[in-house]
Amino acid sequence: YHVIYPDLFPYICAKNRQNDAKLNQKILTVCRLKRTKLRPDLEVTLPASKASLAILVQSTCPLSKIEALNGLLELPSLESKSVMSSADLLPWLIQALAQSSMKNLYSQLDFMSKFNLSQMSQKDLFNLSTFEAAIEFMKNTKYNPSPEELWSETNEEMS
Repeated sequence: YHVIYPDLFPYICAKNRQNDAKLNQKILTVCRLKRTKLRPDLEVTLPASKASLAILVQSTCPLSKIEALNGLLELPSLESKSVMSSADLLPWLIQALAQSSMKNLYSQLDFMSKFNLSQMSQKDLFNLSTFEAAIEFMKNTKYNPSPEELWSETNEEMS
């Protein structure tokens, strides 16, 4: 994969261009404004998620990307030292992805799921499904913020 990745991944990005563009627009305009309240012990783990996402982006092998995804989704339960349910995991992942600077989430998902030649464990499959669910939720979310919400968000970013 390391040899063909520079040629293969741009093709995957071109194939997923429309989905990635729509998702990027949603992340920039909606997901950053619409924040779900997370448990405080999970909220503090969000900054560390950027490192795991950077590893996922920089990896050139589907298995390495899946391992980085596994590490990302284990992060909240390791850092918070409390039990993490699926009901907590998805909102956490959505916020982690929305705060990241990844611009090709669909392409990453496509590469991990379609070009992995090794046998995936149940955990890998669950994590890929969770990743896909977070992406689809962000892409399809509907949110019409009030002018006050937009104004307060703009003021927070400027300070």
